[in-house]
Amino acid sequence: MHWRSAREGRVRHHAIEDFDAATRAWFLFVLAMDSLCRAIGTSDMYPFVLTRPVIGKLAFIQ
Repeated sequence: MHWRSAREGRVRHHAIEDFDAATRAWFLFVLAMDSLCRAIGTSDMYPFVLTRPVIGKLAFIQ
């Protein structure tokens, strides 16, 4: 990731080197987060499912 100061008037640029690794990490995080919510009797914090076509589109725009 490349961070630049907002005072410089530049946009923050986020670069993910390995998109597949990032999506795997995201799935593990969401699984843990939603499992915790279910364990305490609340609804999922992230109730969405990222399908293969959606992941493909996210990888394309990344």
